[in-house]
Amino acid sequence: MPEVDLSLCVGCGLCSRVCPQGAISIIGGKAYIDQSRCIKCLECMRTCPRGAIKVKTEKVLSLEELKNTCQILDEELREIFEKLDKLEVRQKR
Repeated sequence: MPEVDLSLCVGCGLCSRVCPQGAISIIGGKAYIDQSRCIKCLECMRTCPRGAIKVKTEKVLSLEELKNTCQILDEELREIFEKLDKLEVRQKR
């Protein structure tokens, strides 16, 4: 999804003019992208002279990172359940 870095945007409107879907509005001197109308053609990003429009990417975990994360979560859950068991025993006394 293209997103506007408002600290770089000067509201020139070039992105708005090249958007084939009319998904970009200039409000208060800044560009705003209506993501529901955006078709991700990235014409806005290519056109912006300030580089204010970028595609936000999410980090994809490797299989090893995912395994490590699951192992850590598993250990934390075991500790939580052990503490809950101890609380139950105390409350029954």
